[in-house]
This record gives sequence, structure tokens and C-alpha cells, in this order.
Amino acid sequence: MGNHLRGKIQQLFPKWTHLRDQYRWERRWLNPEFSPFWKTDEPQKEILGAVASGWFPKNQAVIDLGCGSGEICRWLAGQGFAVLGLDYSAAAIASARRLSAPYPDALTFKIADLCRENLQLEPAFSLIDRGCFHRIAKGLRPVFARNIAEATLEGGHFLLIAGTFQDARVVNHRAIPPSNDFENTWRKYSAITSSSNERKPLS
Repeated sequence: MGNHLRGKIQQLFPKWTHLRDQYRWERRWLNPEFSPFWKTDEPQKEILGAVASGWFPKNQAVIDLGCGSGEICRWLAGQGFAVLGLDYSAAAIASARRLSAPYPDALTFKIADLCRENLQLEPAFSLIDRGCFHRIAKGLRPVFARNIAEATLEGGHFLLIAGTFQDARVVNHRAIPPSNDFENTWRKYSAITSSSNERKPLS
């Protein structure tokens, strides 16, 4: 299917696209041999920097959006953070809970669709998205942004990461816009969120 046709389908049927993607991710996580290249115990340098600099303060909880099997959640727990991992795949959450048994007090995992209206998450100071936003149908991105804004405590920090891997399979991937386009896109959605909810834009 060509990129243009794929984009038109996503534009016309964002909810159907979202449900299709959810089904595909569930099938992937149900496969015990599923081992994507981005599934690593070593966090990206942006996460390392956020922790080392105190931008993510250790006395505040962290939410990992689209946590998958929880590898970054476990790393953060090892650094002393209380972490909530969210994913819309039940199979991913089941895997995360199983693999995270050594951290029963620091880690919580929940099934959550970040594109559901009025998700009403318990707010946290620090949030991470390592790959959800750029895969979400454009028609649902305002809902995602609104849910993130409502889940961020005032003055809190949201770390949005996309396209940081240099693997040949994602460099110049069609789903990941150039960094300046990406920043402008997020500012647009966070501005909409701020206006509609009378909240400050995400920092």
C-alpha cells in the first residue's frame, strides 16, 4: 500500500486505523519470539540525561507511555523511581508484570489506551513517550496530547522521543517527521490542549 493511500485512510478513518494498529501490536506481543531492535535494557541518552540532571527528580513518580514489556520502567525503578507503565496491549502489560516481579513495590503496570477520550490518569511529575506519538493517527493526536496534559502535574516534565535510533529500519522512516516538523507538530497539539483545558502547555 502506497504512503499516500495509507495516509488518506488514516485521515478518513483515524479510529479504525487506531484499532487496527492495536490489534497488530497485540499479536506482536503475544508472540514469544517478538524481539524488536528497540527493545533494549539500555535507555536512550535523553532518558539518561533527564535522570542525571535531575530534570526527572527521584522524589517524583514517572509514567512510561507505551511501556511495552517494561524494560525502561525496570531501569528507572533501579534508579530509585516509582514508575507506572501504560500500554494498550494486554499482552505487553502481562509480559511487563512477569518480567518486573523483582520490583513489586516500585513498579505498577496498567492497560490504557492513550487515545481514549477522558482517560483521567493519575497525574505525575515526569512522563516519557519513547515512540507512541509519531505512530498515532493524526486525527487522534489532539486526544493523546490532551490526556498527557491532564496527566502532567503543574511544572512537570514530558520527555517525547522519536527517531533517535540509527538503525537502518527507522532512519528516515516515513512515520517520523524531521525534528523541526516534529517540534512544531507537538507545539500545535499542546497549544490546543492548553486552550481547551485552561492548562499551561507541557514543558
